[in-house]
Amino acid sequence: MFKSTTTQIIAVATTIMLLTACGNKKTTSPEVTENTDTLVQTTTTQPEVTDNSTETPPTNTIAEKTDTPVEKPVVKADVSGKGTIVQKGDIWVIRTAGSEGTDYLPSNLTKAFQVDGKAVTFEANLDEIPPGVRMAGRPVTLVSIK
Repeated sequence: MFKSTTTQIIAVATTIMLLTACGNKKTTSPEVTENTDTLVQTTTTQPEVTDNSTETPPTNTIAEKTDTPVEKPVVKADVSGKGTIVQKGDIWVIRTAGSEGTDYLPSNLTKAFQVDGKAVTFEANLDEIPPGVRMAGRPVTLVSIK
């Protein structure tokens, strides 16, 4: 009689657990307990996992392409003109033609333009001349060169 009552209590407890777990996902994993008279199988329940979070847009979004042209900033140059690339020792200068010909010493002349005698058209901003320093030409920073 005792063994039968224990089995009934386990069955009732399992049924109550199933009923109270209303709305939860039921997964069964058999746990077998051997009794001398009966074989009891218990069912365990695990709560259903729900996603309550709201969708957030990705943070790395690419703006839609528009047909609006992008204007390049206008850089005003201090000096401009035509000249010839001249090598003075191990430095390169731009020598302008004419009666007021000037040698300009560009700080950013690329290797492609370092060709003695090459004719160029340029725009540049004047740089400061350090006090007490003699230079091969007026220091400039090129804005454009062709």
